[in-house]
Parts: sequence; structure tokens; C-alpha cells
Amino acid sequence: MRNNLMSAVLLCALAIPVTAMAGPRQVEMPEFAGEHLMKMMRGHLDTLQDITHLLSQHEYEKAADIAEEGLGMSSAEIHFKKYVGKYMPKDMRAQGESMHEAATRFATDARNAAKGDELDKALASMSNIIKRCVSCHSAYRLRQSGK
Repeated sequence: MRNNLMSAVLLCALAIPVTAMAGPRQVEMPEFAGEHLMKMMRGHLDTLQDITHLLSQHEYEKAADIAEEGLGMSSAEIHFKKYVGKYMPKDMRAQGESMHEAATRFATDARNAAKGDELDKALASMSNIIKRCVSCHSAYRLRQSGK
């Protein structure tokens, strides 16, 4: 019985991805790109706070507009092509793009909520944005320069 338990524990431990055990992957990029990335991330937090406030006020159209402008695919294009995207590992960039896609879906759901007051779908979409943020921030860390 004890051997079976030990075998099960060992098997479960081996099933854990190495990256989960090792912690977030350190990402290096030029200082200007890292500073831009940090500024973007803080802006994303501000945008999420603004969206949450607008949803609480039933301002669904405004929440949709802010989401698309600040987080949606239209906001991501310049960052990915001109600034930080080219310095990100491919899988990190894919996670970022999925967050921006989720924000665009949220904008659509928030606009639909404005028409029919179906807040549940918009809130589920909002949760999906945050889930993608958490996933990426759990997987990656910007390597700090010597400053």
C-alpha cells in the first residue's frame, strides 16, 4: 500500500511541467523595450480598472470602447510590430495576442449587453481577459537590468 502511494506521488510530480516547478521564465529585451512593456502593462491595469468601473455604472458602450482602444487587437498592432513584440519569445507573444483578442471579444459582448442588458456574457469575457493576463504574468518575468 505504501509503495502504491509513493508511486502515485512520484507519478504526479513527474506530470508537473518543468516550467511550473522552475517558476516564471526570465525574458530579456533591450532596456527601452522593457520600459515600454512595463508602461504598457500598467496602462492595461488602468484600462481594466476603468472597464470595471464603467460596467458597475451600466456604461457598457463606453466600457466596450475603452476595452478596444486600450486592450483590443487594434491597440496591440503597433506594440507588437514596432516595439516589444519583436523582442518577446514566440509563445509569450502568442499569449499577449490572445489577451488582446479576448479584449476585442469583450468589447463585442459589452456592446451586446448594452442592447439587451445581458451583463453575464460581458462579465465572463472580462474574466477571460484577466485570466489571460494572469497566465502570462505567471509564466514570464522581465529580467531586470543593472539599474
